[in-house]
Amino acid sequence: MLEARLANIETQLVAAQQTNALQAPMEQVVGQADENPLHEGANTKIDDAALLNPSSTNLGDQSNNLSIPEGSGPNELTRLDIQECLPPDDMIHELNQLYFEKFHPTLPMMNKYRYYASMERGPEARPPVCLRYAMWAAAASFSESYRSTEDLLYKRARQYIEATEMKHQGEQYSTLYHAQTWCLIATYEVTKAYFSRSWMSVGRAICLVQKLGLSSLDVEDTRLKHLSLPAHDWIELEEGRRTFWAAFYADRWASTMTGWPMILDETKINTNMPASEECFERGIPHETVTLAAARSPDGGRNLSPFGGLLLSTALYGFNHQHVYQAGLDDRPEDVENGKFWKRHRILDTAITNTFTFLPEHLRLPDAGHNMTTVFTHISLHTLVILLHQIAVGQAIANNLDGVLEQSQARILMAADEIVSILRVVTNQEATEMASWAGFCLFVAAKVFLKDHKSAPLHYSPVANIQFLLSIMKIIGRQFPITDYFVAQLELEVQTAGLVLDTPIEINDDVLGIDASARVTFNGSMYFTNDD
Repeated sequence: MLEARLANIETQLVAAQQTNALQAPMEQVVGQADENPLHEGANTKIDDAALLNPSSTNLGDQSNNLSIPEGSGPNELTRLDIQECLPPDDMIHELNQLYFEKFHPTLPMMNKYRYYASMERGPEARPPVCLRYAMWAAAASFSESYRSTEDLLYKRARQYIEATEMKHQGEQYSTLYHAQTWCLIATYEVTKAYFSRSWMSVGRAICLVQKLGLSSLDVEDTRLKHLSLPAHDWIELEEGRRTFWAAFYADRWASTMTGWPMILDETKINTNMPASEECFERGIPHETVTLAAARSPDGGRNLSPFGGLLLSTALYGFNHQHVYQAGLDDRPEDVENGKFWKRHRILDTAITNTFTFLPEHLRLPDAGHNMTTVFTHISLHTLVILLHQIAVGQAIANNLDGVLEQSQARILMAADEIVSILRVVTNQEATEMASWAGFCLFVAAKVFLKDHKSAPLHYSPVANIQFLLSIMKIIGRQFPITDYFVAQLELEVQTAGLVLDTPIEINDDVLGIDASARVTFNGSMYFTNDD
């Protein structure tokens, strides 16, 4: 069916080119993508006229100048039995630049100079079209000029990678490029709150990195069968490492937000942590350590900002296990010997050690110029809140007053730290953090919202709630997933009867959300239903 449809598209395009115009929109496929971001389906309109019509105005101001860049269009696209116009050269140039300047720092898995060099090769040696469209979709959200095109670029990325998978027996599908494509697609989908789609895309990315052996790059194991050849040089090896860790990063956050199981088992990872960005870009071989070694003072000495982010992300995996692998023998009433409290103390100590062992170049405020490092600290403080909110629930249920008081103090302290960090971050810098930043701010704001009734007279959390809400709205312009948390927070602020300096306007149409219903995510399930 797919081959027949694509062949039909090609026939129609050839006919349209002969008449120099498309006289009518093409027939849309059944199963058009649902506008509801929570829809379970992930179908796209493969023959959408807006995607294929060179005169379409849906590509913004550049649409009237759409052309096939010399030497890049037909040869590459006909390999997928598809013919269409790529974006114009100037648009491609700007989106590539935006990708490496704005998006790449949040997920630095590709070598910029290798990418540009590969684009000078013949069509067969260039990165596949699906990867380029995924990059352009990620970059378009950072530009007012191209923001209206990002959904079309995203759909094309999915269209091409799915077509590649169905080509012959799928032998062209198992490459590093395609693993990177799924990482980018999954990241884009979660920023748009396409949760089900993103979850499936994360799974595809992980299957590919495991199939390519990227989870075992730093150990020789003849028992494993991989489809990738050994890396030609250190840059290629490091790019493989980074692609694996990008999939790991997506796996941990996807599980945190949805409550669904994690896929990657940390104990079976035999790929070292990423090297510094400078070494990666310049191709300077640098010895790195395992994730376990990076948690020690000596091992974490040369940790890169990306490595620091992964260190904090890995701890979310332990928190996920702490919550969802609880057994009947947890004995939460026994603080000293109960399994629940033993897990709690192990994770709490691990978080504290992570703060303690971070190298100087990853400490605040000196590293405040690097938004990856800023988000690392915010995510660690958020994890403290999540961990101790679980403890509060058990302390209340089992009348453990001492534990209750201690955990409540830790929660409020962590929320205060998040606010302190953000007060030295500009609005523009806030949009350069990872897409999960909105969730972390929501967690902190909920702490202050819950605390306002018991706060002493000399302390008012309203200012902190107002501040966090304003930052969340700024981040929401870049990452619509944050709008979910904004809608939830505004609803609960209004329900609590708090009066903020800026009047709250409940938006019932935020990404299709019903503002009268709670938004429940795994990471927030412990505290969104505690009123």
